[in-house]
Amino acid sequence: MKSDSFLRTLKNGYLHDKFFKNVIEDPTKYRQFTVRDGIIYTKNLNSVEVTCVPQCNRELITDLVDQAHTIVGHFSTHKTSDYMRRWFWW
Repeated sequence: MKSDSFLRTLKNGYLHDKFFKNVIEDPTKYRQFTVRDGIIYTKNLNSVEVTCVPQCNRELITDLVDQAHTIVGHFSTHKTSDYMRRWFWW
């Protein structure tokens, strides 16, 4: 489960990201995305729903990559990248 702080950061980031702001304002125009409780989701290459991360918040993306690298056991960038694609999209 994602923390309240993480969810607030995502929602705030959507408002500052040109693309995701449009998705939030009119999700019917962006059928590849789903908005639930203010969080934007899309499907990855395996058709698994993933959380969309606004690119305007580089610090959030850096933190996510650092955490993923730790979770996968400090293995290669390939394993970290695979893990990130399983859960997030930006």
